[in-house]
Parts: sequence; C-alpha cells; structure tokens
Amino acid sequence: MAGALERAARARGRRFAYVHWIPTTVAPPASMPCTTVPPPPKRTGLAPAGLSHRVLSVGRLCRNLVRFWAGYVMGMRRHVAGLRGPDVLVVADRWMYNYIAQPVSVAYHGPPTLARLAVWLAPRPDLTIVLDAPADVIVARKQELTLDEAESELGRWRQLSPPNAVAHLDATLSPDVLAKQILDVIA
Repeated sequence: MAGALERAARARGRRFAYVHWIPTTVAPPASMPCTTVPPPPKRTGLAPAGLSHRVLSVGRLCRNLVRFWAGYVMGMRRHVAGLRGPDVLVVADRWMYNYIAQPVSVAYHGPPTLARLAVWLAPRPDLTIVLDAPADVIVARKQELTLDEAESELGRWRQLSPPNAVAHLDATLSPDVLAKQILDVIA
C-alpha cells in the first residue's frame, strides 16, 4: 500500500516520506523508497502474563512513548512543518494505535487504560485515515492471523476514535485506487 501511495503522491507532484510505526530521530528523506518486508512468523496470541511480563510491557510502552516524541521532534516535524521543503506527504503507518488495537503485535501485557493514556500523550497526527476490510480478506493478506484474531483486532480498530479521523476507506480496493482515494481525502 505504501508503494502505491508513494506513486500516487509523486504523480500529483508531492514528495513522500514513509515511517513504519515508530519514527526515527533522523528525518526520513522526502524520497524515501518503500520496501516490502517479509511476513512475520505466525503469532500465538498473548499468553497469560505474570507480573514481570506486565512490568516489562509497561516499561516498553513508556520507552516507546519517549521514542515517538523524540522521533517526531527530531525527525518527522521537519517534514510536517515544511522545514524540508513544501508538499511533503509524511505517512506514519499504525502510529501508537497498535498498543490498543493490536497488543499482540507489540507484546503488550499491561492494562488497556495505560495504553490509551500513552496514545493520548503521544504526538497527534494531523489526519488519520482508517482502512477497513472484512476479516477473511485480512487473513488472506496477513496469514499469521487466525480468523478469530482478525475479527478481534478489527473490533478494536473500529472502536478506536483517533483524533482527526476523517475517513474509513475500503481496504479491499486495489492499492492504486485506494491510494488515489487517500490523496483525495487529504486534498
């Protein structure tokens, strides 16, 4: 999807930068290429966690909140504020919402309320676009998930109310069509 979005942005004369999950403290170049990452291994879900797992999870959550702020201030803000030139579209994939909607993917065993607080304290995106698809489509694309896991994650994603959310788009569309819709929403 990021590759299609990059092509569509460039076709409209916009420079493009992509950040997957946690922004780095170095600004991504405005011409950062999108690469394909192999699928992760099959997950087994969150096992019942003892106190030590919960403490480590909360520690990682706090560390990552600091990393989000450091990456935003020292890296992304240059693009967002236009300091690296006009018309840079910065796409931050997932942001901190994984802690709420996909705790398995970040091995988070802490309290959901604390995850929501951390997301609230994180820098806020200017715009949030939510891509939605039926669970069977997601399982076909993310084979590490079971149908039950996909349905559970979809329920949590749909319950999110991110600030500046303006659109829920149909992720079953082709990446090129979806990228054009996203750019139309941005415009």
